[in-house]
Amino acid sequence: MLISRFKMNPAGDDQTILGAMDRKVARPFLTKRRGVAVVVITLTILALVFGYVRYGITQFVTVDADRLTVATVERAVFHDYIPVTGAVVPRTTVYLDAVAGGQVAQVLVEEGALVKAGDALVVLQNAALQLDVAGREAALAQQLYQLTTINLSLDDRRLQRDRELTETEYQLRLLTSQLERKRPLLEGGYVSRTEIEDLERNLARTRSTYDSMKAAQAADDAARPEQVAQLKQSIALFTNNLAMTRRNLEALTITAPITGQLTLLDADVGASKAPGQRLGQVDSAEGFKVRANVDEFYLSRLAVGQKAETEIDERAIPMSIAKIYPGVKDRQFAVDLAFVGNTLPKALRRGQTLHLKLEVGEEADSLVIANGEFYDDAGGAWVFAVSPSGGAAVRKPVTLGRRNPDMVEILKGLTAGDRIIISTYAQYENIDRIDIKGSISKGELQP
Repeated sequence: MLISRFKMNPAGDDQTILGAMDRKVARPFLTKRRGVAVVVITLTILALVFGYVRYGITQFVTVDADRLTVATVERAVFHDYIPVTGAVVPRTTVYLDAVAGGQVAQVLVEEGALVKAGDALVVLQNAALQLDVAGREAALAQQLYQLTTINLSLDDRRLQRDRELTETEYQLRLLTSQLERKRPLLEGGYVSRTEIEDLERNLARTRSTYDSMKAAQAADDAARPEQVAQLKQSIALFTNNLAMTRRNLEALTITAPITGQLTLLDADVGASKAPGQRLGQVDSAEGFKVRANVDEFYLSRLAVGQKAETEIDERAIPMSIAKIYPGVKDRQFAVDLAFVGNTLPKALRRGQTLHLKLEVGEEADSLVIANGEFYDDAGGAWVFAVSPSGGAAVRKPVTLGRRNPDMVEILKGLTAGDRIIISTYAQYENIDRIDIKGSISKGELQP
């Protein structure tokens, strides 16, 4: 039996005195107690680090599920369209104006009546215009008389020249014949040389006169067609002026230019109408079209023939752009849309308001998400993606493309089946994670 011997050291402490057979045993550093302490300290540090990362760096908020709307990313056909509001207008509208002006003498139809082309609607009276027509007729008659007189004088002048030319030609032949008869008698001394010379001088003068008259007649004949043409042109001008004045007189009777409905008439008996003043309008009975105003941003993206669609009595009605008005007013421009085929609704009325989907781009098979307030709040740069468990939503960068009122095109950052919050992000601009309390609702994607 090993007996340990103890002795008191000078300091008074107990000290074990080992014998020759005693051996000192070393105590291990990592004891059970120390191991437990290390594990506890490590877990505490990890918890602190996790808490700092989660609650110190990451900005989060807890939101009730009923305050959020969630939609699922799907693959579907994206229709690039914009919503516009249009008004039903007649396909053709013709306005009635007082061309010459005057006082309303008779109103033959009432506003709203169905009329045929050529029917008399309103009769005006204008004494000044009637006197003007009478004066123009008298002036035209005077001009026609003068022109006729000039034309007759030209004919008389030609006849006179013809007579003078005939007489001169006769004298020329007569002198020539006398000279030919007397010239042989000169050698026999039966006639004097003086007589022969006188005949030769008379013959030369008569020939010169004949040649001058012939040249003058040729010049008159050459100029006569132009003179006659000018006379006819002057007569035609006077006649056209008179016809125009008479048409103004006839325009005092306002007639229906087309067959349709007299939808507006502003004419009371005795009222004075200035030249060019609007009296009413006639809408054609052929059908209707829709006129809509579109934001000027889309002016370069629209063309005649592009498709549109409206819904009437729960029935989709196809339409297409028939005309684009390039003028911009109040940052908008107008377009006319026609009904395609035989789809014109029977119950359509002038002035009726229709809501249309106007295509501004090609449709494409894409990843899409239901449209919501999130797009404007985040600028299409990021979204809150919901975890598979639905207990949280994490901020995630994305790239979004085109947008219509129903859906948004996804270009990058999401895949089919992902769920994102599509309600407003206004209160979560600086938030990285949303902890969701309760069951979330699901937004419906309208194709």
